[in-house]
Amino acid sequence: MRCLKCQNEKVSDEYLFPVITVQTLAVRDITGEKKVQALGKTERYYVCRECARQQLNKDREGTQKIKKVIVRFGSLIPIGVLVIVLATLFNLGPVKYVGFFAIIAGCLALFENIKRINERKKTINKMNETQALKESAWQVLQENAPKKDGENDITYIPIDKSVLEHKKGDLTILYNLLPEIAIEAYKRIKKELS
Repeated sequence: MRCLKCQNEKVSDEYLFPVITVQTLAVRDITGEKKVQALGKTERYYVCRECARQQLNKDREGTQKIKKVIVRFGSLIPIGVLVIVLATLFNLGPVKYVGFFAIIAGCLALFENIKRINERKKTINKMNETQALKESAWQVLQENAPKKDGENDITYIPIDKSVLEHKKGDLTILYNLLPEIAIEAYKRIKKELS
């Protein structure tokens, strides 16, 4: 087995994650869009200590993610200003509102994402080294594991005792599951761990 990110050979089982895959398909019909989900197979992913350490350092620093957020959402602000200026020059009154909305959306998205990154940073910094590395290894898995299978989106649920500590309703929120799939996943994780 190889590391999911760097493809190095497995050295230990320290960051070997057994997971249940959940496949989600968005189905559109006359009444709107619905979600159809099914539990997939059980898979095992390995993340090496080096990749977990790199992710932990990124999470503790946070600046790389903040730079990406600034480029992605901060660009809406000058675009909004440009739209307002052009709308004023060409006397297109209602178009100015598009510029205002772009500025507001850019600011809100920017602040919300920076807040989320800082919360993750605080959470990681409160953990001991072992917990933080395991959490970072899980993050590497989520970022590098396949996210699509054809048209289906894939979600990964760890087969771990910590998942069983949550209520079934919590699984619905944590992993964006339909209630009946959350119940099935809970039962399957319980069965796999026994």
